[in-house]
Amino acid sequence: MSEDNDIGAEQADAARPAAEEEVGAAVATAGEPQAREAAGGGARAAPLRFPEMRDGAGGPESPLERVYDLTVPVTVELGKAQLTVQQILQLAPGSVVELDHSADAPVEMYVHGKCVAHGEIVVVDEFYGVRITSVA
Repeated sequence: MSEDNDIGAEQADAARPAAEEEVGAAVATAGEPQAREAAGGGARAAPLRFPEMRDGAGGPESPLERVYDLTVPVTVELGKAQLTVQQILQLAPGSVVELDHSADAPVEMYVHGKCVAHGEIVVVDEFYGVRITSVA
C-alpha cells in the first residue's frame, strides 16, 4: 500500500513543474485574449489598472470636489416640547406651544441628524435665516 502512495507522489511531483509553467504563462498574458484561449481557454482574471489622478490633469484638485454639488438636508431646531395626546388634540389656530429653549438661546443646525453649528435666528428679505455663531 505504501508503494502505491510513493508512486502517486512521484508522479505528482513530476507533473508539478509543467503545471506551474502553464499557469505562469497564463498569468503573464492574462491581458491578451488570444493568449488566454491558448493557455487553457475560458476567462481568466486580470489585475485592474486605474489611471492616476493628478491635480489639474483632468481630475479634481481634491477628493472633496467630487461631492461639492451634492445637496443635503439641513434642519434648524428652535427647541423641543413634549405634549400629551390630549394636548395635541386640543391644538387650534392661535395655540402656543412652549419650547424648552429660551428666546435668546442659540439654535442648533443639523445635517443628517448631526449638530454641525449653532446660531441665532435672523430675518433676511422676509425669510428666516440663521447667523452662525459657532461651528460644532
